[in-house]
Formats: sequence, structure tokens, C-alpha cells
Amino acid sequence: ISHDSEKVISLQQNSVCKVENTLVDTAREKAKSYKREKDLVISVQPSSINFSESNFKIVCQEIIDNALKYSEKGTTVHIIGISLNTEYVVSVMDSGRGMKEEELASIGDFMQFGRSKFEQQGAGLGLSISQKLVSLYGGKLKIESIPGKQTIVRVTLNRAKNPAS
Repeated sequence: ISHDSEKVISLQQNSVCKVENTLVDTAREKAKSYKREKDLVISVQPSSINFSESNFKIVCQEIIDNALKYSEKGTTVHIIGISLNTEYVVSVMDSGRGMKEEELASIGDFMQFGRSKFEQQGAGLGLSISQKLVSLYGGKLKIESIPGKQTIVRVTLNRAKNPAS
């Protein structure tokens, strides 16, 4: 990921994505892959954000996949998208196993939580990559969790000034 300031500013200003299409389609695809279509509750306001569609899809896939993977079948996974002034906030909430404070504090490359208790696939890069992508586009990714109860992943992104047509 480049940190050349001119390239980053250009990327942030010239990438536009319609949120609702990417977010809703990705959520439905992921839920179908886990056979959890009935567990999904989606409430997404239409808007455009300064984010490339392909990178936004990666972020959506990671956070929605985690919500479905770490919550029981039959429990609800909420996907909410709200426009707030110049920002767009995506929240993914599940009633899964949650994460401890020290786990939240140490989200990073190759980190997997509860590996000894829960079988996991992959290298544990998903949240770290998502966090870096969101940051690259000038956004914020925040995780709130209550161990044994729920996790909320909140992604705050910049709305596009010139929405995609």
C-alpha cells in the first residue's frame, strides 16, 4: 500500500463506489455461502463513497464473513448503512463469541483469535487488510465487542461529493 501523499489524495478523490449495490450483493453472497440467508437483516441507505468498488468489496467480504463465521446459525447478523453528513457508516453486528480487549488491541497481520478453541481457515489477514484499506481512503474501522455476546464492526467512510451516475 502506497503512502505517497499525491497518489493517496488522487485515489481518495477519484474513486467512487455506490455503496448499496456492493454492500447488499456481498452480504447476500456471503450469507448464501454459509447457508444463513435467513439470518441476515439488511438496512442500507443508498449513497456513493470515495472508495474503489473492488477495494470496498474486499472490506465488505472480510467484515461480513467474520460476522457469519463467528456467530451461530440462527442468530441475526445486521448490516446497516447510514449517510451522516459527509460520511457514510457501515455497521455489521453479530451475536457471536465476541473478542476480548487484548484481542481487539492486537489486530494485526497473521493474528487469529481463539485458535486453540475454534477451528479457523486462512492466515488471519482479513481485518488487518480491511483496516489498512479503509485508512488508505481516509476512513476509520472500529470494532466494539462484548466477549460471549456480540461484535460490532463500524466502518466510517467519506461520501463522494460527485456521486457515481
